[in-house]
Amino acid sequence: MSTAAGRPQIELNAAARSASRCRAAWLARVRITDPVSGQIVPELFEAEMAKVLRGAAAGDLPAMPEPATVADVLKASESKEYRPLLKIRLGMLLRYQPGWGRIRAEGVVDHVLAVTGVKLDRRLVNVGWLLDPRAGGRRYTAWLDALEPKKNPPWQGFPHTRSSRVD
Repeated sequence: MSTAAGRPQIELNAAARSASRCRAAWLARVRITDPVSGQIVPELFEAEMAKVLRGAAAGDLPAMPEPATVADVLKASESKEYRPLLKIRLGMLLRYQPGWGRIRAEGVVDHVLAVTGVKLDRRLVNVGWLLDPRAGGRRYTAWLDALEPKKNPPWQGFPHTRSSRVD
């Protein structure tokens, strides 16, 4: 293989590594944010950034980033600069939040799939799939529904009586 023919492969590998670092850095920002105060927890920041930098050259940790939420990741994924975020799996994104586990995250993804009527492996459901404009917002609406806590019935006597509310 000549050096000219190998150059595109080297550039593709560098782009893939850059995209991977971008996703890892955003997931680290979500993981290190305290859900109650919205502030970054320094101990979590150091541990997560050490994981991100483990494969890179040793050095000082980067400056403290701004805290990020799942909504921040979804919003940032719309920009060209953060296009790699579209490949983050929804289950992984939810699991990275403090206080979330695998079962709860998979439950949200399963709810979205059930409501939208899509037969798809939950491991294939990523941010790009959720925000795909061809779905007309149905997937995102199901996502918001799955994240909304449902502790009380919608009306007294549900589901055995009709709603007395007139819209």
